[in-house]
Amino acid sequence: MQTTDLLDERLRFLGIGRDDALDDATRALLNEAVGRALDRFHERMRQTSAAGFFADATHMDSAKSRQARHWARLASGEIDAAYVEEAVRVGRTHARIGLEPRWYLGGYALILEEIVQTMLPRMAGRGFFGRRRATRAAHALGYIVKVALLDMDYGVSTYFDAVQSEREELVKGDREVAEEIARALVGASSAMEEVTGTIRHTAGNASETEQLAAQNARAAETGGAAVERSADAMRLIADKINVLREIARQTDLLALNAAVEAARAGQHGAGFSVVAAEVRKLAEHAAAASHEIDQLAHTTLATSEEARSGLEELVPDIRRTSTLVAEISAACREQSIGVEEINRMVLRLSELSRRIDSRSDRSEARRHAH
Repeated sequence: MQTTDLLDERLRFLGIGRDDALDDATRALLNEAVGRALDRFHERMRQTSAAGFFADATHMDSAKSRQARHWARLASGEIDAAYVEEAVRVGRTHARIGLEPRWYLGGYALILEEIVQTMLPRMAGRGFFGRRRATRAAHALGYIVKVALLDMDYGVSTYFDAVQSEREELVKGDREVAEEIARALVGASSAMEEVTGTIRHTAGNASETEQLAAQNARAAETGGAAVERSADAMRLIADKINVLREIARQTDLLALNAAVEAARAGQHGAGFSVVAAEVRKLAEHAAAASHEIDQLAHTTLATSEEARSGLEELVPDIRRTSTLVAEISAACREQSIGVEEINRMVLRLSELSRRIDSRSDRSEARRHAH
């Protein structure tokens, strides 16, 4: 920040006092020279890339008028706080729009050249009065050179102060962005670790489920085969029951024939008649039991057939489930690998962000050291 204290120090160093202001006649010459110099300066500006800093001719004329008033203030010796404020404003404006100091200094070179070429011939002379006029010209030109350099000092130093301030703001912004990125990356890394753990856990569960599904598929196939064998056994049992039923029927007929023969034998066949009756009862019981067993066998056979049919329908679904679970398990493993790779990249970005922030700190430290 430029202050009046710094201004007083500069004025003392340059040897510029209140009594050094130019008289009216010299100021008139100066203003004439400055006017021509500004015309030359802006005409040359129109032929360079710097013309792009002006919107149009009106804008350029306005800038020329402000510069003429500024030089009139310097000529009158009005070098005070208001002057500093104006000089600083000009320097900041140049920094804001990107007008490099080379154009600013080039303008001063043209102005000083025109001032010397205009004032020196008119103010110099010969003889005694000529020497007095030459002394007055030297004093005036010395004053003009000193205030011009003072003005350049304010303009250029303010320009570089503004550029440095902008650079510091950019560095600060970069550091804040880097810190924000670092925090985000740390959070992302933590989240990725959690996701990786979840995926690993899910992959483990999927692998276990895959094994269980495969076991269930094998068990279902084994159960289906067992049910098939059970059905075959039930069919064999039914066939054997038919044989037993036929034997019971034949036994019943034999018992009936024996009873008839015992009746014919009369008193001598009474005992045989009792035996025949008991045999007939056993045959009837055997026939009844065979009938019940046959019904149970048919019921069991029907149940076995139904179970076998259900297992035949279930086994493909179990196999499909096992296949899907295997695919899910493989996908989880691939996701886990992908997430781990992303996590490594996040950690790498975090390290790069830390290094960028470290370089910014070193750059800031070097700037303060200088």
